[in-house]
Amino acid sequence: MGFPAANQLPLSYNEPLPTIHGRFESVVSAGPERIAVTDESLSFDYKTLNRISNALAKNLTDIYGAENIAIFHENTVWQVVSILGILKAGKTYVPLDTTFPPDRNRAIMQEAGTRLILTETGLTAKHQHFLNGFEVVCSDQFIDKHDVDAPEVAVCPGDRAILLFTSGSTGKPKGVIQTHENMVHFIGRLTSFCDIKPDFRFAHYLSTGFSAHALPLLAALLNGGHLMLFNVKKDGITAFTDWFTAQEINAALVLPSFLRHWLDVIEKGTTFPDLKLLLFGGETLYRGDVEKARKVFAPHNRMINILASTEAYLSRAFIINHDTPLVGNIVPVGYPVEGVDLVLRDEEGNDCAPGETGEIYLRSKYVSPGYWNNPVQTNADVVRDIWDNNLKTLRTYDKGVMRADGCVVHLGRKDHMVKIRGFRIDLAEIESVLLTEPEVKEAVCAVKQNYLGVEHLIAWIVPSTGHMPDLSFLKAKAAKVLPDYMVPSRIMQISELPKNASGKTDRTLIPEPEWNTADVAGQKELPIDDTEKKLLMLFEKSLQISPVGVTDNFLELGADSLRLFVAFNSIEKEFGRRIPVDVLLQHPTIRQIAGLILKPMTDEH
Repeated sequence: MGFPAANQLPLSYNEPLPTIHGRFESVVSAGPERIAVTDESLSFDYKTLNRISNALAKNLTDIYGAENIAIFHENTVWQVVSILGILKAGKTYVPLDTTFPPDRNRAIMQEAGTRLILTETGLTAKHQHFLNGFEVVCSDQFIDKHDVDAPEVAVCPGDRAILLFTSGSTGKPKGVIQTHENMVHFIGRLTSFCDIKPDFRFAHYLSTGFSAHALPLLAALLNGGHLMLFNVKKDGITAFTDWFTAQEINAALVLPSFLRHWLDVIEKGTTFPDLKLLLFGGETLYRGDVEKARKVFAPHNRMINILASTEAYLSRAFIINHDTPLVGNIVPVGYPVEGVDLVLRDEEGNDCAPGETGEIYLRSKYVSPGYWNNPVQTNADVVRDIWDNNLKTLRTYDKGVMRADGCVVHLGRKDHMVKIRGFRIDLAEIESVLLTEPEVKEAVCAVKQNYLGVEHLIAWIVPSTGHMPDLSFLKAKAAKVLPDYMVPSRIMQISELPKNASGKTDRTLIPEPEWNTADVAGQKELPIDDTEKKLLMLFEKSLQISPVGVTDNFLELGADSLRLFVAFNSIEKEFGRRIPVDVLLQHPTIRQIAGLILKPMTDEH
């Protein structure tokens, strides 16, 4: 039965589902004159977009034998032409990112086993260094091709459509496979849950290197909507607001980290009369984010927080109205969507009861068939159902908890679990605490080793606009709600967190703490007697760090190990007392060492 015409929304889930381009072509037939896609300089109706992509597809089938074809575009209409052309040719598109280092894109090309790239004329000179050595086809060269039908290529709904590479634990990009029917069903359940209409104007500002690029692109084009393209990396977030209102955007997917920056630049009094749907996903959404958003967006600007992944896309959703009560600091990812079941399992693989934290597993016909050229990980993480061979169970490595009413709260990744002093710590929990403070816009935590090889929990914060956070105060506030082993050794201020192409924080690029400088935030504890005064001068001179407080942990001050041992040696010279190094390391403040010095020698050890 397939899908009904575009004017018969919402989309049905009747099978057999069509291919992506098959669904697109049914939309073209229903409304060929409707505007399909617009960038800063060009606009195509559905008929024109279909014509150009047909010509490209014909060229790909006539000349090129590659099954996987890379696309290398900024957010222009030619990105859309390339995707449709590849799919119509029965091929698989492999997104690259124009902002990636060339070596990263080359690694993706190598892993995908292709040397063919689709791009556009305007990028060939700018990226000549990368493009040289590959076969390059510019999609814009087909703009004047007319009367070209789509090639007659047999494509099944279960065939591969997208090969999207993410970071992998091995250091090489990891390829996630998605099929036509998976993506069409994803748009079907998204359309149904979110009540997407054929007249929606979808904002698309995401990089194609981010798996979520498919949401606005397909949600618009498979529903007869209008895809509006914006290059936020070139034009900036302030211009984004002006563009958003001028183009009368109806729907957008917004990363929470992007939302925080966006809310900071939206001028007071700005309204969004045309906005009907604001989707949040890809990162943890906090109550503070929603509270700020409610001050900017009107009640008719409906907000929905979603759980989605490259392997499964939409799998849970939580509608946020202006009067939706929010319990806790983390906004839930919500309730079931059609076609995807979610279960939580403990470390032994048993189902979790409501209220128990566990790992999220997704059970559906429409999850990824697996990972490109990686049967080991595929067999481990994508398991066929023993009762129904059409169903697969995906291990997500995400943690969550299900409330009694079936609402799920996402609690971060299992791979953000660390150990400090033997205690297991979820970094997302610490970040959540820091983000409760209004002067903190973004926060990220990581474990770093100092020069002695000692692991320390470090937090980096980006201050909210107009704020100069007191880092010592933030640390004290965290200490009020977290166990001492979860309180960061240092909280460091940074102008912005490093982001990957998806807009998410890239923990691998977080700067190292400046171990060779003291944290001067807050009041330093002064010496109270001559012993502490002498030790203070000794440590500042030996470590070459100033100021040092008598209660500062010298293991966190950042001097290299040689300077630290010079300081220890100076203690013996100054006070005539030899204290074992391991004892000094167990008493890592000037005040504690002063106490050791003042003790009778018989009590020393």
